Amino acid sequence: MTEPEDIEQLLVSVPPEGLAGVLMPAFLDGKDVGEAKLVSWLHRQHPTVADGDVRWLERPVREALQVLEHAELIYLSRWSDSPPQWRITRLGTLCLNEGEDAVRQCIEDRIAPPRGTVADPG
Repeated sequence: MTEPEDIEQLLVSVPPEGLAGVLMPAFLDGKDVGEAKLVSWLHRQHPTVADGDVRWLERPVREALQVLEHAELIYLSRWSDSPPQWRITRLGTLCLNEGEDAVRQCIEDRIAPPRGTVADPG
């Protein structure tokens, strides 16, 4: 399991992919999850991170959500004029059930550009 000090590092110095993996367990119940609920969940899981002021967590959480969507582990589930909500995909459930390392690998596999496909500019 990730230690609180590690979470603090994820939030301030690591790309959003790191935080994305940390957020995945919040989707485990299969219900729609909004940004505010994710920020609260993150703060409950790691109370020392924000020292009571969770507003600064919003941007890193948004960026991590974008990573999870791009990796097809969650999808936007919007109903009329309500705030956006996300739900775990079947792939997300499979990765999450295999553990934290599997989630990280799913993210890396889905968002990293394939090796050797970048055209040579010269």
